[in-house]
Amino acid sequence: MKLNLFRKFYFVSSLAITIALSLLVIVYTFLEIDYIKKDRLTLLENNVISISEAVKNAEEEGEYFSVLERTGKAISSDEYTVFFVTLDGRTFLCTDNSLGNYCLHEKKLISKDIMKYIFEYDIYSELGTLSDIYYEDHFVAGAQLLDKDGNIIGAVFVSLNADMYVSLINKSIAALLISVVFALLVLYIVILILTKKILKPLTDMSAAAKSMANGDFTTKINYQSDDEIGELANSFNTMSNAMLTLENVRSSFISNVSHEFKTPMTVIAGYIDGIIDGTISKENQDKYLKIISNEVKRLNVMVNSMLHLSKIESGELMNYVKTDLSEIVLNVFLNLEPKITEKNIDVYGLDSLGTMIIECDNDLMFNAIYNLVDNAVKFSPVGGYISVSKVENFDTVSFFIKNNGDGIEEEEIVHIFERFYKTDKSRSVDKLGTGLGLHIVKNIILCHKGEIFARSKVGAYTEFEIILPKKIS
Repeated sequence: MKLNLFRKFYFVSSLAITIALSLLVIVYTFLEIDYIKKDRLTLLENNVISISEAVKNAEEEGEYFSVLERTGKAISSDEYTVFFVTLDGRTFLCTDNSLGNYCLHEKKLISKDIMKYIFEYDIYSELGTLSDIYYEDHFVAGAQLLDKDGNIIGAVFVSLNADMYVSLINKSIAALLISVVFALLVLYIVILILTKKILKPLTDMSAAAKSMANGDFTTKINYQSDDEIGELANSFNTMSNAMLTLENVRSSFISNVSHEFKTPMTVIAGYIDGIIDGTISKENQDKYLKIISNEVKRLNVMVNSMLHLSKIESGELMNYVKTDLSEIVLNVFLNLEPKITEKNIDVYGLDSLGTMIIECDNDLMFNAIYNLVDNAVKFSPVGGYISVSKVENFDTVSFFIKNNGDGIEEEEIVHIFERFYKTDKSRSVDKLGTGLGLHIVKNIILCHKGEIFARSKVGAYTEFEIILPKKIS
């Protein structure tokens, strides 16, 4: 795994959070500005409405100016400015004394558009310069001035410099930015830790995969979690264990093959060299040529067995059909009848098998049963017996083959299905045996989704049980 993966993951996560928080700051800023603008303008609109109502309620025309002056001073302060204009937009009264004898509003007339808007819609408000009267933005609200008869006599305006509120907004945004930056730093650290934690098992898997590529299958991923990465780590460890088992089997297979081939090859080479260099006399050559012939046959059996086993394990030979297992058993005993007769062995149970309908590969199942019965014949004493029986269930058939004889030691019986394993007894009885027969039998049974078991009592009997499904789904 490239180092870029960590950087990419960290960069993308950090960028996404940064963009999200930036958008949050932008939205908050706009909302805050809009809120302050509406709040200030609403307050100013309420003030000009109050002044307009007070003027309208004046009983005498002469009272207008005193009301204007009184209400203006009541509303005005260091922040607010109240000024009154005539119908043509000229200021005639103002509470702003910042310029001495005249106020800023006396320099210019209120624009006709603003006055027209007030006369038509009663109320006007803005955040701006009020037709360039102000040099800086102000909150401004204006309203009609009416006499007691409802006639428009002018307009009243209240203004508020926006600088203070802009400064307030800037401070608020600055505080928010500081908080966001601090939050981002914390999030970056959290993301860094989480990213390393998330990617660590992937990094470990990459290192383990490289070790496996170099032949080391012992590396495991130590990551316990119920999430997808935990499942991936468990799958990786399962694969590693399977590869380790396979490697052990391979090593064992090579070792066993080397050993099994070395013995006959050594015998063959030794006797041939003896014949060539004259060490073995001519009168003894036929004897040793027969030994060489037997060893060559043994090698041939071993090679054929291994090829057969390879095809079975790869599934190349499978051809499942519905058949009667009893017929296969009978054919096996017919093929082995000369050997059985030669050793005067009694056979029991064939006539009571009945029918055993299963799905199987006929040829492979014949080979498996033949191997078991052939072993029973080999290891039964002269005048001994072989018995067969069955137990049939709803969806399985159990088939038993039992013979009397020396039996198999308890410490040996657990190994008899292993590749190239031969008991001490079999080495002396079966000279051409390769130790692959029972291993092949087991693989054939497993290919049929069945099971095989061996039981034995030393000095009494050996029994094999095969359990096969009636249908292979």
